[in-house]
Parts: sequence; structure tokens; C-alpha cells
Amino acid sequence: MESNLIVMREAGKPIFARRGSEEEIARQCGLFQALRTSVNGNKAFHLGEIQSLRSGKLCIVFMTVGSITLVAISRLEKNELTETEAYLRLQLEYVFA
Repeated sequence: MESNLIVMREAGKPIFARRGSEEEIARQCGLFQALRTSVNGNKAFHLGEIQSLRSGKLCIVFMTVGSITLVAISRLEKNELTETEAYLRLQLEYVFA
């Protein structure tokens, strides 16, 4: 699987996605928004803005600019990322530009 890029509003509504059906992207945006809210909204721990997440064979990189959140998703293949976290972040910067 190649990486996917998603651009969404602060409320979690999708603006753009490189791959996937509308329903699939809407579900993913809802999940990402829930993750962001649970981490960023927890004032007790002062965790700050979520930058990236690695779970199983997935690496998810977040970049928030104003009220827009950009998300890059990449899968591990043979125990290595097909694209590094730094490369995914660079892709998000290009998409935002």
C-alpha cells in the first residue's frame, strides 16, 4: 500500500484525500479527530499537539496549521516504513504549500 494524505478541517470534515472512498475517508477523519481531541484536549497532562503515532504496521503523521489538519498514513512493509516519518512530514508541508 502506498501512503495516503488527508486534509481535513478542525472539526474533522475531509477537504482532500489522495486515496479512498468518501465513506472510508470520513470514518478515518472522525477517528483522527477523536485522537487529536483526546490527546490535545487533556489539560491534566499537558501533552501538547500530537505529531505522530505508530501502531502495529501503521505510521500516522499529523500537521496542524490554523484550522486545517493534514494527515499522512504509511504502512510498514517487511518491518520497515515504506516512507520515513520525516518524509511523510515533508509531503504534508508540500501539500499545504
